[in-house]
Amino acid sequence: MSDYTHIRSESEAGIARVTFPLGRFDGVAVRELFEFSNTLPSGHPKLLVDTTGVTLVPSGGMGMLLTIRKRFLDSDGQKHEAIPNVKIMETFRIASMHRMLE
Repeated sequence: MSDYTHIRSESEAGIARVTFPLGRFDGVAVRELFEFSNTLPSGHPKLLVDTTGVTLVPSGGMGMLLTIRKRFLDSDGQKHEAIPNVKIMETFRIASMHRMLE
């Protein structure tokens, strides 16, 4: 476990999973998510970003998800999002992010 304060990471079967135990996807969480994603293997990384319990994903968070997605696509990796909150999913649809994220 690292020194992250706003995200929690775990790995199972080669898939890294990030959660937000404080329920916030704020600027600190965005930075920590970026830092964590850079620790994953450069070849075929696999990441699940689980927003369960999060009530808001700011534009910086959305941008970071796209940044990580592009890097993972370039390295033949996979990045997926679990977005159980209907309001957050609607925000992603309004921003046309749902077409770019799985």
